[in-house]
Amino acid sequence: KPVVTSIILKGITPEQAMPDGMKFNLSTISIEGLNPVTGAFVASSFAEGGPGSPPPFEQWGFSKVSINGLTFTADGGALGAPGKVNVALGEFSMSNLKDTLFGNTHLSGLKGDFDIPAEAMGMPVKGTFDFGTSDMKNLRGKLFEEAVMAGMAAASDPAAMAGLNSKIMASLGSPIDPGYDSFAWSGMNIDASGAKLAI
Repeated sequence: KPVVTSIILKGITPEQAMPDGMKFNLSTISIEGLNPVTGAFVASSFAEGGPGSPPPFEQWGFSKVSINGLTFTADGGALGAPGKVNVALGEFSMSNLKDTLFGNTHLSGLKGDFDIPAEAMGMPVKGTFDFGTSDMKNLRGKLFEEAVMAGMAAASDPAAMAGLNSKIMASLGSPIDPGYDSFAWSGMNIDASGAKLAI
């Protein structure tokens, strides 16, 4: 049966036109190095009958899933509200998923600027932000599985959220386990009307 190993989507824009003064673009979304089980499930989503039941999370695996080159701009003047905002994202990616562990979770190039006049917020706010670069090693994917599954079940049965904290703690195995092995973050710099924060 068909198996997908990689998918790359380029030049992504909203299907419906955005309001005047707003623009959104996404350079690429890529899914690379799917293992046979994950690749077969993804391939089935393109079949006429649609995908079947997803395989257990423990069987999922890929080399890298990433979002690259996102830009968003909003000109409040065109929207009837003063102010301008520009946001960009260089890369958000999760790599080397195996046995529910994401080997690395990476964020870089999340930056932008804003200029909001006094009539919009009662005081003018102008500045820039750059969240630098961060890398998280061996993120415990099981945490997301428990939360997502409980959230989906709660749509029809609110009681499904009961005991979620206990399930998450059981996944961690220790109350002092943060859910990952290491986290490195550098280069953050925020300047808003003279108030500054840097890491």
